[in-house]
Amino acid sequence: MLDGKLRIGPTCYHTLHIVPIMAAHEMNFLYDEGLKTADGSHGYEILRDPMVPFGLEKLGIAQGMKERSVDIALDVQSRTIFFQR
Repeated sequence: MLDGKLRIGPTCYHTLHIVPIMAAHEMNFLYDEGLKTADGSHGYEILRDPMVPFGLEKLGIAQGMKERSVDIALDVQSRTIFFQR
């Protein structure tokens, strides 16, 4: 988290990876569920740039998340999770 905001970003370049989170943002689902700061602004930040190049997710996702301070990575393949452990 940076500045107390939850950071959400796509794993790779594909636009469809951010459609669900953008729909939730546009419909205020995240805000209504309590993702807001004390002053009433959004308590999250949606990043649009990919973290790792396509095909290198398994090797680079953890480093990409650390470099960009991302808390939630969108559309991560299940094999990536087990590889990181």
